[in-house]
Amino acid sequence: MSDGLSWTVTPKSPQYVLQGSDISLTWDYELAPGETTSGFFQIIWAKKEANKWNNLAINSLQSGISILKDKEHISVDRNKKATLIITNVTEVHHALYRCTIDSITSLPSETVELIVLSK
Repeated sequence: MSDGLSWTVTPKSPQYVLQGSDISLTWDYELAPGETTSGFFQIIWAKKEANKWNNLAINSLQSGISILKDKEHISVDRNKKATLIITNVTEVHHALYRCTIDSITSLPSETVELIVLSK
């Protein structure tokens, strides 16, 4: 782990959600004094499917928020640093999710398991 960039909040794992409900998976990070997000800095959320990580969303300093998959269910909270929102959760959302910060000083990914409960 870098001396400057560190996770301050990660979702507890596993997270349980009732099918049809919404859930926010919140990660947060802290920069070292004097460190900035200027230059190359992006947050990437991914879902593990068939033993492969597939990117769901990216929040890039240069290009803003891009939702890459499952656009009807996936969004990013613009008021928080690193929160992925899944709306109207279905059984296909039962998976591992991770958040990665990709920057000059990288930070190991943090993973959470989402367990979807039937109504």
